[in-house]
Amino acid sequence: MVLKMQGDAAFEENAYADAVALYTKAMEADPDDSTLYAKRSLCWLHLSEEDKALADANTYRAMEMDLSNSCYEQAAALILTKEYAQACQALLSGLKLDLRNDDLD
Repeated sequence: MVLKMQGDAAFEENAYADAVALYTKAMEADPDDSTLYAKRSLCWLHLSEEDKALADANTYRAMEMDLSNSCYEQAAALILTKEYAQACQALLSGLKLDLRNDDLD
């Protein structure tokens, strides 16, 4: 919990590499916390590490298949890796889960 909070603080300060390290350590302590994969995926996106972002987004999506935000995370990473057809599918899946989610617009 402390590592996750420290990771969040680093993310807020745009210290994405530090946040990645903290989220990774937090994952070692709690590998079932899907939000850690989502947060680390966002950090990877900011660091232009598209493949790593996609890997974490895919893990998050697999852990939270019924959560529209996991679709958004996956789509964002897919767009950066130029997998546009898959990104569209991820966004459509998210829309089916939550039609009122503004992030998916």
